[in-house]
Amino acid sequence: MLTGTALINELVDELNELKLSTMAATLDDLYHRPRFLEIDRLTLIAELIGPQFQEKISTTLKNRLTVAHLKGSPEELSDCVDSDKRE
Repeated sequence: MLTGTALINELVDELNELKLSTMAATLDDLYHRPRFLEIDRLTLIAELIGPQFQEKISTTLKNRLTVAHLKGSPEELSDCVDSDKRE
């Protein structure tokens, strides 16, 4: 059974293989923090999932805005015109 750094490295590799690179980088970062062993389980899970979830939501929103063919930029959604109302 792997322990310590070897286990973390294997988990990071597995997360990368699953295309969860943000989660892999977060786990590696958390592991190298001085207080890693003091983090409670739920906080650890939240800190692992949170950034990956935000990246997924952001990518989904960006893709939907691209597919919508709105006039204007995502930063100015109030100025966007629906594609069926454009000239």
